[in-house]
Amino acid sequence: MKLWALSDPHLTLATPQKVMHVFGEVWRDHPDRIRENWSRLVSPEDVVVLPGDISWASRLEDALTDLEFLHRLPGTKVLLDGNHERWWNTLSQVRAELPPSVKAISGDHVEVGSWLVFGTRLWETRQIDCDALVAWNQSTDKRPDKRTPEEDQRNEKIFQREIARLERCVQALPNRPWLRRICLTHYPPLGPGLEPSPASELVERSGATTCVFGHLHNLKKAPGGRSRDLFGTARGVRYVLASADHLEMVPVLLDET
Repeated sequence: MKLWALSDPHLTLATPQKVMHVFGEVWRDHPDRIRENWSRLVSPEDVVVLPGDISWASRLEDALTDLEFLHRLPGTKVLLDGNHERWWNTLSQVRAELPPSVKAISGDHVEVGSWLVFGTRLWETRQIDCDALVAWNQSTDKRPDKRTPEEDQRNEKIFQREIARLERCVQALPNRPWLRRICLTHYPPLGPGLEPSPASELVERSGATTCVFGHLHNLKKAPGGRSRDLFGTARGVRYVLASADHLEMVPVLLDET
């Protein structure tokens, strides 16, 4: 049994008017490429975690088209909400509509296979700086360094609320020593230098072996055309950036039992 990750698929089957390749050629025909790569690698007994930005749909009934796409792929899927999840109502409403092979978390946990998967979305904060990793599009991107003090204040309030949610989530984790703990966040819980943050301190205190996140896109390239090696292991936790474009639509293997 294997555990895989693929964040930020930004599925568009429910919203065909949303043309993703305007954000780069890596997004051209991306649902087909996700299906091909996923089907090649993932077995029916495996688990795939998707920490946020699942679908561009605005309503839950529309997002079901994209959720059904995931359901038809091999394995059990665990979703976390991201910042673009406008279709995500209350967690209970989302769970009531999910196809059989799809599970959801948001400030809580699920037990699946050999893993205890938990986490919350987090949010923008000046305390965690990943801006230098991104190749900003000057004409379309609103750079974080252009945010107003009012925006910073509003973001910090949301971030602190998410930290409180993560702390409650960690405190509520059941004692299952035979399960490996995997944390999902949508926003990065720490910067590329791996310095501690309020979020990473909670992740590391939780007993998680791995923390998976996304949100970061259009990353700068290293010589040779590949995205630079990012993040890594700090204080006993492996931090994995799993954004779909960063992985070129190929799920990344996290664990195997």
